[in-house]
Amino acid sequence: MNANTKILVEKDHSKFKIFSENRPVTYAHVMKICDNESFPLKYMLNPIIVNENMYVIDGQHRLQALTMLNLPVYYVIQEGGDCMSIINYQTSKKWTVEDFIRFYARRGLRDFNYLLEYRERYEISLFTAATLVRCFCEVKGKSKSSIFREGILDITHKDKLEDFSYLYIPVVKKIQTDMKPKKIPQPFHESYIRAAVEIYYQDRARLKILMDKLPNYCTSIPNTSKENEARENFEIIIARRAR
Repeated sequence: MNANTKILVEKDHSKFKIFSENRPVTYAHVMKICDNESFPLKYMLNPIIVNENMYVIDGQHRLQALTMLNLPVYYVIQEGGDCMSIINYQTSKKWTVEDFIRFYARRGLRDFNYLLEYRERYEISLFTAATLVRCFCEVKGKSKSSIFREGILDITHKDKLEDFSYLYIPVVKKIQTDMKPKKIPQPFHESYIRAAVEIYYQDRARLKILMDKLPNYCTSIPNTSKENEARENFEIIIARRAR
């Protein structure tokens, strides 16, 4: 906001609208704002940003707090702002991969909705689901985070993703259930997922051998963030004689 930006004030809170694509309001955060004794004295120095149609681009938590405290809303207008502007303006709370996934799913992007459905169907964390799905995309030259941040997820091999998941996920979930104390097993870490996908692409039968043997050796798998080391550890298991 520059020095020439005109700050407006509005007492009718119902005039403000929320983009359906925006992140959900966290009421714990709203209450934290309300409980801050300096907020009623200083909030007008940090006005809410809306577009010309009164859709909130930044400040939905402050808006909710002002509504609860029955205080007028100070705001500025960003002409032409749309739901994509939310990402650029909301800098006080960093957007996570999960935030981006749900944002683009609410915008109706097919593969993002597929990702959420896939995650629910296999009952795994959204981070694990995102890692798995990313391995079956063909978006060149982009990191996992940038694919989700830019909304360019393109799952080109859903059939292979589903086949791999059928072999891999139930075994690792069973391992996780049996682990004491409960924790995320190494095969659900990104390096091991990517190593397993590489094995699958090279020879599905070898992945099947790995999954048959994995429950007997999973607790001894070392922690590593390097895919090549994870692949070597998996190959050692494949080469072992069945117990």
